[in-house]
Amino acid sequence: MGAVSLAMGFALLGMIQERTAAKQTILPAQEQQAESQLEEPETTPQPTPEPVRRVLTGADRQSLNDFLESQTGSWSVWLKDLETGTTYTYNETYPYYPASLLKAPFVYWLCLRADAGEIDLEGTWFANEWKGKLAGTPWEEYDQKNEIPAMAVIYLAVSRSDNTAVDRLDQAWPTENEAFSRFLAQMGFTYPDTCVILEGIQGMMTVQDAGKIMETLWYYFGTNAPHAASLQQAFLDADHEMLYIPEGVEAAKKYGSWDYAFHDMAIVYGEHPYILCVMTDQGSSTEDYPPQVTQGMQTLGQMVWDMLEEP
Repeated sequence: MGAVSLAMGFALLGMIQERTAAKQTILPAQEQQAESQLEEPETTPQPTPEPVRRVLTGADRQSLNDFLESQTGSWSVWLKDLETGTTYTYNETYPYYPASLLKAPFVYWLCLRADAGEIDLEGTWFANEWKGKLAGTPWEEYDQKNEIPAMAVIYLAVSRSDNTAVDRLDQAWPTENEAFSRFLAQMGFTYPDTCVILEGIQGMMTVQDAGKIMETLWYYFGTNAPHAASLQQAFLDADHEMLYIPEGVEAAKKYGSWDYAFHDMAIVYGEHPYILCVMTDQGSSTEDYPPQVTQGMQTLGQMVWDMLEEP
């Protein structure tokens, strides 16, 4: 039986080999058909997916809270992502002396009135008390002139935060009247009746108020209003460095500094634009940029940039 089984095994092996060889022998027509079946199917090119847009996460908000709670004195923050509308606020209703932040709604008020034909910024000229300060600016042609137009004075009031410029503008168009306080009230300011520019800035503001004026300016700068572009340039040329803004990135900004007031607010024109406003009680009239709070502003600005702009 062993010999018979062995013979049958060889016979079965031979049959398997024959069938395998037969399967491997393909006629030319069959070969072409087989190759066509093996060809990769054509596919429609798909666009490369865009990176996921980052928004403020719960962890981001907690990081900001932890940082702000670790700072000396009182800090308040108003942040808005202008693409998504996402906001973050901290201690937003705390009142501060506004210092030069009040110059922002003041000059905006003047430009709106000029746009409406109520006042004439082009036809109003001021004695030039700023010779040498307009060199290298859009108003350079007036640098050594005896008189300069009102828009050049507005430029100095914003970009250089010049107090004399603001005083001269207030003398021409006083804030000590109901019109200015009504204007602030319409914008939603918390303490509109306290805010005047009368031999120096007076009043109270919250960081919510700062956010409202900067968001309003963001929309105004995007219009074709007669004075929008000139006013925007004044904010873009602001020459202070408090909140962190990366080199090469434009920002329309305004700061304020005095005793118990050290503030900054900015529209940051990154790939994903946002508004960041910060108010603190850490200022001093004898020191322009106190190192500790200035470093805190830089750190906070860097944190926000990384959260909103970095992938």
